[in-house]
This record gives sequence, structure tokens and C-alpha cells, in this order.
Amino acid sequence: QATEWGHAIASDGYVVLHVAHVTPTAETGLAVCGVASIPPADCQIPADVEDSGLLALFKSLDVIAVLDKLPAISDMAVSKGLPALDVARVAVAGWSAGSRAPVVLMGAKFYPLPTSTTPFSLADARPVAVVGLSPIGPGYAGLFEDASGNSWQSMRGPGLIATGDMD
Repeated sequence: QATEWGHAIASDGYVVLHVAHVTPTAETGLAVCGVASIPPADCQIPADVEDSGLLALFKSLDVIAVLDKLPAISDMAVSKGLPALDVARVAVAGWSAGSRAPVVLMGAKFYPLPTSTTPFSLADARPVAVVGLSPIGPGYAGLFEDASGNSWQSMRGPGLIATGDMD
């Protein structure tokens, strides 16, 4: 499905990069927990990592690594006679669990672990727009909506969130 979307978007002249996310391990989990200032003793990858906010950290850091490399990718393209990438006009999109990174980079806050007491933000100024297809909602994977607010109120825009029946 991602390949079809990528081809459709690229056929309109956009550059599309598909991110292959790393599989969380105990070692990478400790590094990711360090980013969120989670003490190593508290950093346990849950049995169902899909149901934790920790996966949003992993996916977001993967996308940040790609964003960091865009200038070098652009330089490589130019050296091969291709056009430069416009790294000031980047949109990030994701589907299902992959929709976590776009919304997190736009400023959505979440609880990395079920034991976390403070919502975490990994906002990045580089994406100018995001698309989240079939995203998850509050009460799942660290996303919240309660008396203090919700995960999305700190997001900057523009963003498109789309879902459908039976998603």
C-alpha cells in the first residue's frame, strides 16, 4: 500500500522516501529512553510495544535521522545531475502505527511508557506539513485526552488526519 501511495505522489513530481523503521531491542530501547530522560531502570520495552508510546519515540527518531540526511541526499542528487531537493518544504506522512511520527514531529505530546507521569514532546521544526492516515486515538500508545488537555493541542499545522469506517 505504501508503495502505491509513493508512486502516486512521486508521479506528481515530489520526492518520496520510505522509512524502514528499526525493530526495538533492549539496547536501542535504552538509547531511546535516554532521549526522553527515562531512567534506565524504568526503561523496559513492553511486551506489546505497539501499545506503548515508546514506539512513537522509535519511529520519530527514525524520521529525524532521515531529515538530518536530506541535505546530503540533495547534494548527492545534484552531483549526479539531478535537481536539488527543497529541504525547506518537507512533509511527513504515515499510516497506522507509522502515523505516530508525523504527529509527534508536529508537536503532539504523549506518554512514552505507561509509567510516565509527564507527557513528552519531540517536535521538530523541519516538517512544514504532516499527513496521518488511520491514526490511533487517545488511551492507546501513550496518547491522551483528559482534564489537563490532549495529545494534539500543542501541534502546529498544517496537518491532515484521515480515517474511515472499520479502520
